[in-house]
Amino acid sequence: MRAAEREKIRGRLQALEACRDRSLACGGRRQLAARHLFSTLSHLEELAVIAAERGDGIPGQLEDELVHRAAFAAEANALGGMLSPTPECQALVSYVCRLHGPLSLAVLNVVAEGWLGNAFEHLARAGFSPALLEAVGKDEERHTHEALALAKPTPEEAAEPLAELEAHLARFASSPGWLLPLHELIGSQGCAEMGLGGVAAHRLACAHLGVRPEDGARAIEVSCRTARAYPEGAPESVPMTAWQVSKARLWREPAPIYDGRWVEAPAEAADRVEALVVQAVGATLDYRPGLRRTIRAGELFRPRGVVVGVRRLHDRQTRAVVTVYARSPHHRTLEVLEAELARRVTRIREQPYEAVPVLGDLEALLPAPACAVVVSQCAPWSVREGFAALVPLEGVAALVVIGAPVDGRVHLGVTADHRVWDAYEVGRFLDGVEGALRRGPGAAE
Repeated sequence: MRAAEREKIRGRLQALEACRDRSLACGGRRQLAARHLFSTLSHLEELAVIAAERGDGIPGQLEDELVHRAAFAAEANALGGMLSPTPECQALVSYVCRLHGPLSLAVLNVVAEGWLGNAFEHLARAGFSPALLEAVGKDEERHTHEALALAKPTPEEAAEPLAELEAHLARFASSPGWLLPLHELIGSQGCAEMGLGGVAAHRLACAHLGVRPEDGARAIEVSCRTARAYPEGAPESVPMTAWQVSKARLWREPAPIYDGRWVEAPAEAADRVEALVVQAVGATLDYRPGLRRTIRAGELFRPRGVVVGVRRLHDRQTRAVVTVYARSPHHRTLEVLEAELARRVTRIREQPYEAVPVLGDLEALLPAPACAVVVSQCAPWSVREGFAALVPLEGVAALVVIGAPVDGRVHLGVTADHRVWDAYEVGRFLDGVEGALRRGPGAAE
């Protein structure tokens, strides 16, 4: 690189330095989220640098991408230091870097930069480092516009690489390393709008290349539309008594307390009994909102709506378990609730089970849980009385285990986190669930 080019890059970096958002270096969750996000953006710019260096770019693109990569790295370093790329980010970068020629130019500048430009636009609109991202976004918009006029691969050449790119994008877009910082900075609705904007840009890019979008883009769109359909605000922080503060400090992890009760159960299929219990739990949380509490990082929260988790088998052979969620289940008929749970479980089972990721310091960015109670069924294993473990990542108040039926009754075992509920609240909860079951479906409405 000639001295004149290096001097020009240095001048642009100094100009972007003036765009730095000093409010991000405030410590706490926001600074951590910004550090992760800028690190990821710098790693994503690496693929554009590599492509431009080998000639798969438009005039002047190498200079732009060097500036973008360095500017994002400088932001991350100012917030605590650059972080290594997540596995999903590294896989995406490695895949795009393996492409060459017109295919590389089209995938990078027409498709990938369309997604990235959309992300810059939404972040800037939400007030996250707007001056910097607007400046970078103008460059990315020019790259995409000029690339549209250049040679492009045939639809036959582009179809398979684009399908694989979509799979990488879907994994990256749903990864904790991308979603948790975004959620902290722009909220769940902001994430949903960004995802839908990315899908719209992707469809335009696919139309330009004569290729139909594949399952990856559809999966992102479904997730974002589902999130946008539930615009409830985040759980609100609950003022803690001195005893609640003491419990949170005494027990850093869930401190289980247990109670159980035999209740009458109709001679129905196990899924019908489960739906009855889920309805009764929802009715109890609705009628006694003081029980609707969750915990995250030693702080109590109150979800704004009634959400009940339902634990189901993902794979009977491996006995892997997943959790799906029912919103206001007590306002649905049993038939509708059963069908809704079955659809969600089927959709999850169509995908391979993935291990819970190692979050590291990202765990501090987990949002406050919106689900206060989870229901699990042990009837398939002939377990009559279940004492199940609480999951710290879920942050729920309690886990209800439905045992195998015995003489027209089932045992409901409740494992509660003592940091959230005490014995008195466990008793009130069981009283409410038993009463709702006795009254029958729809009684709470």
